[in-house]
Amino acid sequence: MPENIMGYNAAGESMMREGVGGCNTCGQSGGKRKMTPYTRFVKKQFPELKKKNPDMKATQIMKMIAKMWKETPHKTPSASKSKSASKKPAKSAKKPKA
Repeated sequence: MPENIMGYNAAGESMMREGVGGCNTCGQSGGKRKMTPYTRFVKKQFPELKKKNPDMKATQIMKMIAKMWKETPHKTPSASKSKSASKKPAKSAKKPKA
């Protein structure tokens, strides 16, 4: 039985169809969510690592990808917001009205 993790089978082939979304159990259809940077990273790395390590289990490959993600410098919207907030001049304290 092939392993299925993040939409890939044991051979590292994508098992997802384009444009398909929604709930499998209740039948509700919905739009596709925007992929997170981590999900895009996994989708790119998984097939490459599976090709290089065909005997490795999907869970082991996912652990490798997680480690690679931690070690890779990447920009996040929250990091850029915190940097831009520190560049702004400090606001002066408002004086209470009498």
